[in-house]
Amino acid sequence: MEFAAAGPWASAIVALGALFRPEITRLYWRHRSAIYTHLAGVGPIEIGFSNFGATVGLQGTLCAIGRDQFITMGQITIERLADHLQHDFEWAVFRPQVLMGVPQQGIEIAASFALPVAAPRRFNIQFHDTGTQQRMKQPLAEIQRLWIEYLQEHGIILINLAQDQSISPNAQPHNEQARSKNFLCVYILVARS
Repeated sequence: MEFAAAGPWASAIVALGALFRPEITRLYWRHRSAIYTHLAGVGPIEIGFSNFGATVGLQGTLCAIGRDQFITMGQITIERLADHLQHDFEWAVFRPQVLMGVPQQGIEIAASFALPVAAPRRFNIQFHDTGTQQRMKQPLAEIQRLWIEYLQEHGIILINLAQDQSISPNAQPHNEQARSKNFLCVYILVARS
């Protein structure tokens, strides 16, 4: 039995195939597997702002398609259509599956989890925009400092105010216009972010 010697091109093709085999396998499995996200109910997206900065809350069900998955992170990008400003949100906490108005207990820090094909998983996740939160930390601290100074200078203790009383921003003496300008500058800085 005789074998014809393969030319140098055949050897190069086999070597390249062996070199890229892991990437080809990964692409094949990525193509064959996916995660289907079904958002729950009417208005399943909550957009808010809290101590954590800008937040997005999502509820729904995750379904693995093709093969079992291991979820290591969650990220959302929101783009404002008017000027294409983008905000990136990363998952922060898993919230309990409860109705609104019921005190939330059992909030968990978001962490990796397995998602088997045979067991879809309900989710209630809050995402935080940590980049904006870091940028806003200093201007918000400045607003808080100015507000506390104002209250202390006027001997105002908020705990002593009756529920029907409030502090009118127009009740400031005229010599405090400079402080108002400081508030305005910091507010504009916060609003532009």
